[in-house]
Formats: sequence, structure tokens, C-alpha cells
Amino acid sequence: FFGRNCAEVYFAGQLQGALGGAMVATTMPASGLVVHVLHASQTGNATEIARSIHDQLSDRGFVAGAFLCLGEFGAQFVDILEGKTVSPDQSWLADDGAGDKSRTVIVASTTGDGDAPDSARPFLRHMRKVKKENAEHFAPRDGNKTQLQYGLLGLGDTNYEVFCGGAKRVDKALREVGATTFCARGEADDAVGLEQFVEPWIDGLWPALSDSFGLAKDSADPEPSVQAELTTPRLLPVGLTLRGAVDNDKTSGVEHVANKELVEMRITAATKLSDGEADTRVKTVWHVELEVVDTSQSFQYCPGDAFALHVENEPSEVDMILRRLEVTEPDRAVVLSRTTGGDVSGATTIRSLFSSRPDLRSLPKKSLLRSLSEFCSVTKESDRLLWLSSREGKEDYTTLFVTERWTLLDLLDSLPSCKPPPELLLDQLAPLGPRYYSIASSPTKEGPGRVHFAFSLVDTPGGPRAARRLGLATGALHKMCRVPERDHRVRISLRPSTSFVLPRDPATPIILIGPGTGIA
Repeated sequence: FFGRNCAEVYFAGQLQGALGGAMVATTMPASGLVVHVLHASQTGNATEIARSIHDQLSDRGFVAGAFLCLGEFGAQFVDILEGKTVSPDQSWLADDGAGDKSRTVIVASTTGDGDAPDSARPFLRHMRKVKKENAEHFAPRDGNKTQLQYGLLGLGDTNYEVFCGGAKRVDKALREVGATTFCARGEADDAVGLEQFVEPWIDGLWPALSDSFGLAKDSADPEPSVQAELTTPRLLPVGLTLRGAVDNDKTSGVEHVANKELVEMRITAATKLSDGEADTRVKTVWHVELEVVDTSQSFQYCPGDAFALHVENEPSEVDMILRRLEVTEPDRAVVLSRTTGGDVSGATTIRSLFSSRPDLRSLPKKSLLRSLSEFCSVTKESDRLLWLSSREGKEDYTTLFVTERWTLLDLLDSLPSCKPPPELLLDQLAPLGPRYYSIASSPTKEGPGRVHFAFSLVDTPGGPRAARRLGLATGALHKMCRVPERDHRVRISLRPSTSFVLPRDPATPIILIGPGTGIA
């Protein structure tokens, strides 16, 4: 479902999936107590967590309301503010409002160094407009049908300077237009494993929702399980399918990069600033110079901007996964489509899809492990996957995937009987996102179409298949920089800075600080 349009709105009952593990009896929803779930995701993590919360609402005694992208929420809100007609699916914003019988849960990730994800940026712009026109629009007061009470879960990474910056911006924007919270903001740290923070926050969400509605403490708890052994995620249906390409299918890239304004650049020079191979006390750091390949293309940027490097999976790892999935014709022309209708890609190949669509090194999510358990012919292996996907198997999951750094390939190697269809992995693995780098040059000095940047080589302990593992992007760049005379090319897109910019007046005094990163 990562490839689906973030503007799609799902209501309770539209996504049919069997409960995994424990057989939980569904309680009758408390009349009119609606909970909407919004998500703002850069790589798919926030969307998956939000989906999990939305799927549990009916079992917890609430009415599952809207499930939509936070950016689309902002656009709909402005339409309502301007008096435009809204569709029935959007009417909860205008007619019912959030009010006393509705709450909203938001899951928001962070990208870059504390930035909000791309899908949240329209929302933040809309909220600034709302603040100017009516700073108390969402405030809880008599007769205000659009009062908004929300709970927010932020995803971040303490390896970066600004932790959970995206969620904090969303929180601030909502407070500034009068919205109030019904529970404390959660902050999950990807540096030590999101699951360790997400599950306890969701556990606390249900009593917080119950309290905010004025319900009895146990009214939002599901009824006791019948022979419940494991608490596993709901089994998600496979949302994608592969079909053979026909003559009228256009050749195109896959969805998550097709909408980017990509520019092909050539590496013209590479200088090693420090050598971690010669001195293990330092990191390997390269200074790289790029130049536009097609001179008819422009790459306009300002000092302080960054760019997104669009990478592909390591070819050897793609070959491994194709062999493991027993794909006999990886280069046959196919089209990836949604099971609900509509193509995700043009004519391409399975090899190309696995090269550019899923992140093969991403942390396998518990919902994926739950799905994989359905494709094991050996009961012991299926049980192992169910255990790892369960709440009870949390410690083993953390040990395997966080501490020992297992990837999907490592997992499949340990489960010989597990033979999932390619569509499952294309659908439920996190999408392969771009890597961001700060531009270290000025167009007025280097000329148009030339970009400089520096990067440090990511070199971490590997899983069971390798002692060391180089970063996907920095490892590929490192190999290119070692032989710069070859015609190495990369694809990038601009990521303009919204805060780190030079003053308009060049006579304005400035202070520049390079805080101990080793790169500066």
C-alpha cells in the first residue's frame, strides 16, 4: 500500500483483512465516537503505523473515520474555509467537525535535519493561511463544530541534530489555530528501533481516547480473546499485481521517482578529504564535483540548498532476492498494477522494479512478517515469523533486526520454505527513498549546472551474510570516486532550503559555524 495515492480516504469496513494471531471479538462501536487517522510520511513508516491504528479502532469500540494524508487534510480544510463544496467523504470537516464526538490521531515522520516530510508541507502552508484568517478556528468553544482534539505520534532519529522536528512543526501549527491535544505527544526514535516506542504509545492511546470521550476506563478495551496466544498485526491484503506488458503500454519509471524532476549529473572530480581505511580513527570523507550531462537542462539552486540523490538497490542484492523468489524471467516486460485498478508503472521488468522500488535493506515491518508467515510450507518457520511479528516477540525482533542488523535477505535465507510472491514485497516493503546531501558550492562561483558536495562513507557492522556493510548511497558513491576517470553518472533533484539561507543583502554581516562534524 506504500505506492497508493496518499489522498485516498478509507473508511471502516472498506479494507477487509483477517485478524492475525489472537481471535479478538469485535465490540459494538460507541455511537458517534469517531476517530480519524492522518499520516505524514517520507518513506512509508508513518503511513504503516497510522494504518495499524486505524485498523484497530473498531475492535476498540470506536467508529473508524477518515484515513488520509495530512497534506490532503490541509487542502480540504482550505476548500471548506473558502466556502467551496466538499464531497460526502470530506463532510466531517465542515458539517460534523471534530467536536465532542470526534478525535483525530496523527502520525508524522521527520526528514532531513528536522524537516517535515514532503506530504506535510501543503498542510503547514494551509495552516499558516488559516492562522492569518482565524487563529481560533479549531478552538474548543460552544457551537464550534470544527474544534479539533488530536493525539500526535512523531517519528525521528536521534542521530540527527533536530529530533522529531517534523512532528513538532505539525504540533505547533495545530496549536496556533486553536486545536488542543487529548494525550501527550509521542516521540519514537529510529536510532534504537521505532517499535520500542510506538507500541507503548499506542497502548496508552486507547485509555487516553476513552478518557477524552468521558467513557469508563475499560470501555475502549477489546473483549477478552478466545484462546489468544499472540498479539499479531492484522493481515494486510496484497495491493499490487503484475501482468505481462502489451504493445500499447508505455515504458516508464516506477511511481515513487516518476514524479520527481530528475537531473542527470556526471562526476567530474573527487577528492578524498580523509581516509578511514588508512586511519580507523577517522571517517572516509570525499569532496565531489558534479556537472549536468544534458546542457539543455538547468539546475538552479541557492547556497544553503540540498539535493536528493536517487539511488538503486545494490545489483548483487537484487539478483539474490530474484533468485530467492524463484523469478524465472526477471527481464520480461511487465506492468505493475493496483488490485483495485490502475497501473503503478509503465512497461518495465521485475528486475527494474526490485532495483528501484522497494528498499531491500529497510527494517522489515511486523506487518510484513505477518504476511510472510502465510507463505511458509514448514509450520516451524511460519510460527517463527508469527512470533517475531507479535507484541510478545518484541525483544527477539529488536535483537534480530536492530542489534544484529538483519535485513529481509538475511531473514529469507533462514526460512527456506518461505516463498512469497514478488508482488507482496513490492507492496509491503518500505519504498526506496532518496538520500539528501547539502550543496557545498555557489552557482555564482562555479557556474550554472555545477554542484559540489561532501559525504562521509557509511560503514557499519553487517548482518549474518557480511562482516561489514557500506551505506547504499555512500557505498556506491565511494566506488565511483575511487575511479573518477570513468563516466560515472547519478540522478538528483533539488531540495530547496526553507530556513538555512543567506540574507538578501550581501552587506549583512553573518557568522558561519561548522560544528564538529568532521566534514565542515
